[in-house]
Amino acid sequence: MIPLQQQLAYLLLVLVWWFGLPASAQHFSFNKITQNADKEFASLLNSISEDNRGYLWIGTRTGLGRFDGGTLKKYLNDKEDPFSLPGDDVYNVLEDNDHDLWVLTVGGVARYEYQNDHFHTLTNDEGHSFKVFAACKWRDGLLLGDGHAVIYYNKKECSFTKIAELPLSAWMEKFLLLDDRTLLCMVRSNKVWHISLDTG
Repeated sequence: MIPLQQQLAYLLLVLVWWFGLPASAQHFSFNKITQNADKEFASLLNSISEDNRGYLWIGTRTGLGRFDGGTLKKYLNDKEDPFSLPGDDVYNVLEDNDHDLWVLTVGGVARYEYQNDHFHTLTNDEGHSFKVFAACKWRDGLLLGDGHAVIYYNKKECSFTKIAELPLSAWMEKFLLLDDRTLLCMVRSNKVWHISLDTG
């Protein structure tokens, strides 16, 4: 005799399958978007993001890719070109509230300019680029994580404000904005820090 609990579970499974199958049955098609020569590019994936124009941005350890549904365009760092990607190791790609696209790389943070198809590297008052590992959109700009500090970049004022600082033993890698006042930071030790954006 099958226990009642297993019978009910089996009945529930059959009902979900019977009534839910027609509504949820979908056909998915997958296409490879890289060529054989780009195997290394595709195998070192760090992030994928879609912008409001429908482009798919692919951040890898060997550059940035922009896929338009038909072709993949690669962006790389060129030391001779100040408008190139600031670094080839791309950590993350995100779009802010104004639909500006930001790319976090080993060489700094850059804003992509759609009109001219190039990048503007974000610099501080001394002209140095920021090496940022985590970022999220917030209010009129971005929250940036440089490893130990959370910094607010106000786009309208082009200003930087330190919001919070973590101990040197905590190295932040990712952000999650819970609401306008609360930020969660994942650090390398697999811990999560809760930061109040009002008080730091």
